[in-house]
Amino acid sequence: MNEKTIRIVTFSGKRNDWRQWSKKFLAVADKREYRAILEADPEEIDIKSEEMKKMNSLAYNDLFVGHDR
Repeated sequence: MNEKTIRIVTFSGKRNDWRQWSKKFLAVADKREYRAILEADPEEIDIKSEEMKKMNSLAYNDLFVGHDR
């Protein structure tokens, strides 16, 4: 049986926790291949591109998993 582990990188909202959280989140973004959308200049993002839509969706999901919306 092939199992996957899902790790959620949560942010406490505290200023002192930002640096560590942001490094972890960017590492996850690298692994899941959506870091480019996080670091892109908003003026240069092609919002109609299927690749950009997919990256945006993955990033949004990882930011809000486990949080009340």
